[in-house]
Amino acid sequence: MLYSSGQAAEAAALGVPHPALGQAVIAVIKPLHEAFSESTLIAYCKQHLPNFMVPLQIIARTTDLPRNPNGKIDRKHLVEELRDLFPENVS
Repeated sequence: MLYSSGQAAEAAALGVPHPALGQAVIAVIKPLHEAFSESTLIAYCKQHLPNFMVPLQIIARTTDLPRNPNGKIDRKHLVEELRDLFPENVS
């Protein structure tokens, strides 16, 4: 769905640990254009995806997404890299 928005050259949706939700869906993309808009892309996802699949956050990168030895986007690497994106609330 992220590719069909016309805003992503590369994209990966993944689940990362979230203190309240257990896991949150996020998307990591390499924008197709400099004028990338996170809010526009999330709105597009809300129109075309079930609510549980809509990314909570979209992270844009200027570099290519990491690849595994088979040439596929390395989701495990991205999850490890982003595992502290939503820190626990410390009271």
